[in-house]
Amino acid sequence: SLYKKYVKEDIFMQQNLELIAAYFTIGGDVYPGAPSEVSPFSFAHRVQAAAEAGYKGVGLVHNDLMAVADKLGYKQMRQILNEFGMKYFEIEILEHWYRSGEIRRQSDKIRTEMLEVAAEVGVSTIKLGSGPADDPLNIDLMTENFAKIADQAAASDTAIMIEFMPFCNLNTLAPAVEIAKNANRKNAGILLDIWHMARANVDFNDIRSIPKHLIKGIELDDADRYPFENLFLDTIHKRQLPGDGDLDIALFIDAVKSTGYDGPWGVEVISEVLRKKPLQQMAQKSFEKTIKFF
Repeated sequence: SLYKKYVKEDIFMQQNLELIAAYFTIGGDVYPGAPSEVSPFSFAHRVQAAAEAGYKGVGLVHNDLMAVADKLGYKQMRQILNEFGMKYFEIEILEHWYRSGEIRRQSDKIRTEMLEVAAEVGVSTIKLGSGPADDPLNIDLMTENFAKIADQAAASDTAIMIEFMPFCNLNTLAPAVEIAKNANRKNAGILLDIWHMARANVDFNDIRSIPKHLIKGIELDDADRYPFENLFLDTIHKRQLPGDGDLDIALFIDAVKSTGYDGPWGVEVISEVLRKKPLQQMAQKSFEKTIKFF
């Protein structure tokens, strides 16, 4: 078993291959918008399970992040991540970051808490969401606020990445790239999630023209050929493990690699089936099913 472990690690090193377990991949029976998004598993056990499966990073959503911080404190969180060799620690998802009024004040509070964790624990990336579908898309406004957040995050050597979603106002690739390009910050770019790209009918080959420095994160999963008409329900319940669905994952990975991208690869499987499995099984199955594509 030790021989297999070292051979596996050697192959990963040769490919410069590192995987991150996104929050909902190993969070347990929770999902976006659930009555509680706080994981039923301890932070230490999730990090340990991820490390034993082969992951080099983990992610947390804001609600769980605050619950963990309240229970453990920043110092112990940092110790756990270091103990299990977690090179990457991602947090999500900051929404309404470009808007105004009360909803913006709530967003700013979450931003402040995220940036505090970045300063005290160390955060590799913070994920930013898109706006509601009925909110007019204002590229200039988003670009201005995106750049400001990047400047704040830079103080902790943290990158920020914006994620377009087909059921939001920022619902395809081109405007997301435009915002990141116009923000013109070294630590600001886009997140490419294969599910969102597929459901937005974006040609994976369009990735090939994206400048490498604008890609700050990747997320892999799979999906059935035909989605629910309510795409939000489809994305929070029906994602598949890589290889179990109908997406052309090999093409997606090849297109990303063609840009020269050499960062970590996230695995985000939000599945009503997977999340009911034991923690160890969630971590191992998601890792093993993903690594086959490399």
